[in-house]
Amino acid sequence: KHMLRLRRAGEINGEHVPEIILLNSHDGTSSYQMLPGYFRFVCQNGCVCGQSLGEVRVPHRGNVVEKVIEGAYEVVGVFDRIEEKRDAMQSLVLPPPARQALAQAALTYR
Repeated sequence: KHMLRLRRAGEINGEHVPEIILLNSHDGTSSYQMLPGYFRFVCQNGCVCGQSLGEVRVPHRGNVVEKVIEGAYEVVGVFDRIEEKRDAMQSLVLPPPARQALAQAALTYR
């Protein structure tokens, strides 16, 4: 499989970067996929919006070009919803006991 990440030129180095992730198999055995992503730079690492919103799959048969173009518009239309969800999550303030519980839970998964 091949993966390509697309970002707008003016947003490549932004703090919050919407991107379209393209996945394709070199031999046509799996569908061409377009997934919306929202990359947020955190320290030296990044966090990617994990929920799959607006994922588009196009089989390698029929009018592929038209379906890919339609799918691209569909994926781009999802970014407003992703930004709303991001803003809602950023507005949450955890009280100290909840912060401690979250930190402890994270350590168990590490």
